[in-house]
Amino acid sequence: MPGQITTEVLRSPDSQLVIDLIAATFYGKATFAAGTSGYENITDKPDIAGAIDDASTSLKVYIDGTFADEIISEMEAANIEAYLNVLAAEKAKLNAEYTTLYNNPALEGSVERINLNTA
Repeated sequence: MPGQITTEVLRSPDSQLVIDLIAATFYGKATFAAGTSGYENITDKPDIAGAIDDASTSLKVYIDGTFADEIISEMEAANIEAYLNVLAAEKAKLNAEYTTLYNNPALEGSVERINLNTA
């Protein structure tokens, strides 16, 4: 048909980005620009809530073990401080990811933006 191109695969010159139109799949790293929709369909998006839950659970298990004898040694105190630093770094990373997602112009007025507001 006039003005149309028919193909099976679109591939970048270095094969780092491939769009397979037959299999309806997209391989590689890409930036989704303004106007993009379908965030909920991205299967490897960051699991922010899961990462926070995992870090919190790990810290709770460690603290529960540490306080079992109700005495904190100097080494245990240093380990607790290290865990708190890891949690703070993870929180800062997740907050940055959340802010990036939240400020994506493609989400303006979308259900996804509303969901992020209530997260």
